[in-house]
Amino acid sequence: NEGVEEYYDYKKYNINRRVETLRKYLNKAEVITAVSNSFAKINENCGISNVITTENGVKIIDDFKNKTIENSKVIIAHLGGCEFHKGIDLVKSVLISDSFKNIEFSYIDYSEDTGFIEEGMWGSTLVRKYGRFEQKNIYKFLSNINILIVPSRWPESYGLVVREALSCGCRVITSNKGDLPTEIINSDYGFVFNLEDNNSLISIFTLINRNYKNFLSKPQNSYSPRLVKKQVEDFVSIYRSILN
Repeated sequence: NEGVEEYYDYKKYNINRRVETLRKYLNKAEVITAVSNSFAKINENCGISNVITTENGVKIIDDFKNKTIENSKVIIAHLGGCEFHKGIDLVKSVLISDSFKNIEFSYIDYSEDTGFIEEGMWGSTLVRKYGRFEQKNIYKFLSNINILIVPSRWPESYGLVVREALSCGCRVITSNKGDLPTEIINSDYGFVFNLEDNNSLISIFTLINRNYKNFLSKPQNSYSPRLVKKQVEDFVSIYRSILN
């Protein structure tokens, strides 16, 4: 089940047909854009030059950003699906390892139909499984939880769902892979756990459970995301510089 990270040297000919085809197009490009600094660095380490970072933008919906959440327990949710690399099994292992009486957990199973809801228990924690829903409803879902968890084993190129959750006033727990922790490190917006340390995620859940009242309200400092408008402006500037 576990994927393997592979990197290639794009400065040299490669017998891998896909790599060689891509290399030809990359060499012809006026500029190569990456969605995060961490992935721009990966490109550069693979011998790909002329790389600039142009991050994705977030659409803000003020109705959800300003919504007051009234939960008696801290609701932690996972939106990434149930594939191994998305790490939901890590959450289950934590919840069945101890009693977290002040936490409830929700997750999306994309193999289930829209409107599907099922309740169960992982250890002593109430768990709600939901079927898939349209992307346009993500803010509505996020506005009803306290904390989003993104425990991905895979180095994600850009944590868009992290930014969307922060924009709704959620805190976020992420793994230390890829660009996921960028907006969380050195902030009060959430926690970053180490995938190589089995106790790292447990300690975060324990802290939240013990101090749950602190996590029922939104972070004191509101999050200011990069907006879609700024992303578009950056791309317009890039095309103008090329055409001129």
